[in-house]
Amino acid sequence: MPFRRPTARATAAAAVAALAPAVLLTVAGPARADGPTDPTTLPSCNDVATAYGDYEQHSLRTALAGAPTVVVAGDGWHEFTGTVTNIGDTALPLVSVQASAWRETDGGTELGPYAEVQVATADGGWRRLAGGSSGFADPAHDLAAHASATYRFRFAISADAPRDVTYGEVSIEEIFADAYTAPGTTAPVACAGDSAIASDFAVRAAGSTPPASAGPTATPTPTPTATHSAPAAGTGTPSPGAGGAAGATAAPDTTAQLADTGAPSDVPLLTGLGALVVAAGAAVLAVTRRRSDRAA
Repeated sequence: MPFRRPTARATAAAAVAALAPAVLLTVAGPARADGPTDPTTLPSCNDVATAYGDYEQHSLRTALAGAPTVVVAGDGWHEFTGTVTNIGDTALPLVSVQASAWRETDGGTELGPYAEVQVATADGGWRRLAGGSSGFADPAHDLAAHASATYRFRFAISADAPRDVTYGEVSIEEIFADAYTAPGTTAPVACAGDSAIASDFAVRAAGSTPPASAGPTATPTPTPTATHSAPAAGTGTPSPGAGGAAGATAAPDTTAQLADTGAPSDVPLLTGLGALVVAAGAAVLAVTRRRSDRAA
């Protein structure tokens, strides 16, 4: 599902996208004198490049982990983390981080009024996002090249959520100040680049019992390719509900060997005795034929 931007920003971005490319070159927002440009005040680079569709950002990568796959309305908080990584070669002065719990509907009941998202604070507490079900966490300042910043979030679905609210998603989006140069022009347009990710979950009615696999799916960890080796120290034990999809499955032992059935290991002796019996039978048959020939 596409990530839903705040209404005010989406409206402004749509208006900017409707302008001609020549006019777009005049809408670049100036940098603030007291600090870096706030990327949330800029038009979306994707909207600016709508006429050409060739904008790609190469500065941020977003990861989301720990979100549940099933939520029971009224069952409390569910934590997840969002990690933003600067994959570029230059520092990013300001990265805005937004989280949401929502669902895309076509005339159905919205999830937002029944969801709340909070972000962990530096003092160990939690802060409710401004929009209740969505909003911005504190921005990441001066994110160095190839550095990462991780945020802890949690969300809850209220017990009075209507029964037709059967699914939703948590989303994380990072926004940074970028620039776009339209084909055939040389003047870059200041705009907001973004990186977003989402994780879906099912919503069960209040009082329901979630399935055993309702917990978050563990992130697969690379493991040695050797088979039947002991687990590496410190790798821990897979959490309940992760199932076989999370961890690597040991490869079958393809060494050519017979299975141990528990029977005595006298096969070589029996094979040798069988060979002697066959040889003795052949000798008796040969002697019998000689006697028959003499008698004739």
